[in-house]
Amino acid sequence: MLETGDYVDIRLQTEPRYKKPIGIYWLQAASVKALGYDADAPIWAYRLPSLVAMVLSAVLVYLIGLSIAGPGVGLFAAAVFALSLIAGVEARLAKTDATLLAFILMAQLALARGFVGDTGRKRPWLAVLFWTAIGCGVLIKGPVILMVSGLTLLSLMVFSRSMRPLTVLYPLWGLLWALVLTLPWFLAIWQTAGSSFFSESLGKDFLAKVATGQENHGAPPGSFLVAAFVTFWPGIALLLLALPTVWAQRKTRPVGFLLAWALPSWAVFELVATKLPHYVMPLYPALALLTGLALAAGGLTFGGRWRKLAAGWIPLVALLLAGGLNAGFVIVEGHIDPYGIALAFAGAAVVIIGSIVMLRERPRFGLAIAAVGIVGIYATAYAWLLPRASHMWASNRIAEAVESRLTCAAPRLISVATVSRASSSCSARIWRSCLPTKARGASPKRTAPPLWWMLARMTPS
Repeated sequence: MLETGDYVDIRLQTEPRYKKPIGIYWLQAASVKALGYDADAPIWAYRLPSLVAMVLSAVLVYLIGLSIAGPGVGLFAAAVFALSLIAGVEARLAKTDATLLAFILMAQLALARGFVGDTGRKRPWLAVLFWTAIGCGVLIKGPVILMVSGLTLLSLMVFSRSMRPLTVLYPLWGLLWALVLTLPWFLAIWQTAGSSFFSESLGKDFLAKVATGQENHGAPPGSFLVAAFVTFWPGIALLLLALPTVWAQRKTRPVGFLLAWALPSWAVFELVATKLPHYVMPLYPALALLTGLALAAGGLTFGGRWRKLAAGWIPLVALLLAGGLNAGFVIVEGHIDPYGIALAFAGAAVVIIGSIVMLRERPRFGLAIAAVGIVGIYATAYAWLLPRASHMWASNRIAEAVESRLTCAAPRLISVATVSRASSSCSARIWRSCLPTKARGASPKRTAPPLWWMLARMTPS
């Protein structure tokens, strides 16, 4: 997009890439341009929209909590969500999901203010916020936002036995506004690519994932619930402690709103054949808010054996993360990093101290202490160990190897792949761990480290 100046069509190099709509590509291109770079910008410039969106998402979780219960609930829930493993990962990836989450939370904020904070007065700004978020969310990832916010809205109407949750959103005018936001690009891509985008994105990407396990990510129903013990850590342990209070308050408007947000969409995601951990991330803020409501009601207590076991999940995962990160580093790099070990296990020790404080019925203070340790573990991973694990970043090593072994005066790299047969007008070499063989198609040197097979094909430019 930045190379061609075409801001309508979506391409990966020279091939069409019609999996998701245009929104995230516009945001990433805008990020690169705003920072003064061009197409060869460093990867962090493309990742910046995800980081900004995740920070905004934490703020929106706070605002939703503020709307339904007060600042204490909002702050606690925002902290629980921001500390989750999935939030930290998605904030660092140049993909759609963090940005989609931010727009879903904007729509949910409008629903929360319209349902829980309903004063009987018309508030057009809620409708503007809701339908703007819907339109932008569709441009980011198609119909996903329609499912999450639509099922929430439908459930709220059933819960209240009223059409008011819908009517306060000015549905006719709002739908027209959402179409104004989305239709221009959809018409433009239709004119550019015909029906190709719609058949690829809706037929082969979206609907195929619903019916069959795509990309080797099929899993049975219940998989998201199991995965949440890791992806929503440490919030999942607090949620288990909050369940009795949530059940007792299920008929109240704040809890009813959060259950309408989480349960219907979760059921749909569990029934979808393809399962990736981030699919249910838009529902985690609702779970975090439920823990905040339970805390405000005095229901986040740690008495009893099963409650202590649930609370013990927090330090256990911290220890597993500290050990797993360093074990992975040793496997990939072949040596121990003493600073990585010290930093990771120091963070885990702080998490253990925070968990002990929580067990002594001081959940706010205990979570604050544990949060310091969790941030320490994350910092060890993202700022220390991963940057030093050079063998993990295969693309960088491939690029260096290809650059150092050019056989043409001005070659153009066509592809790097995992096949062993190809033809090229310039050269074709097989590498194992980026080491060349003597002849095309020959077996790689047995002395090379067995990391991967790759083939570089080049032609004169």
